[in-house]
Amino acid sequence: MDPPPTPKSLLRWILLGAAALAIAVVALLWSRGPVFVLPADANQNVLLITIDTLRADALGSYGGGAATPNLDRLAAGG
Repeated sequence: MDPPPTPKSLLRWILLGAAALAIAVVALLWSRGPVFVLPADANQNVLLITIDTLRADALGSYGGGAATPNLDRLAAGG
């Protein structure tokens, strides 16, 4: 009967398996190419910005005290 594996050898096998899985996923994604491509259209000019845990009244463009010059400039031009 074989002796039980040591924690060090188990960790080595887990890391080896994780590395092999990561390489397989990267190779699969790399070989697929672009999945979804929209044709360029000059009339499509939508910008979606999502920020988690930010209140609108905290932004400078809405009278808040936060220094958000890039978002303020974007809000002024939009």
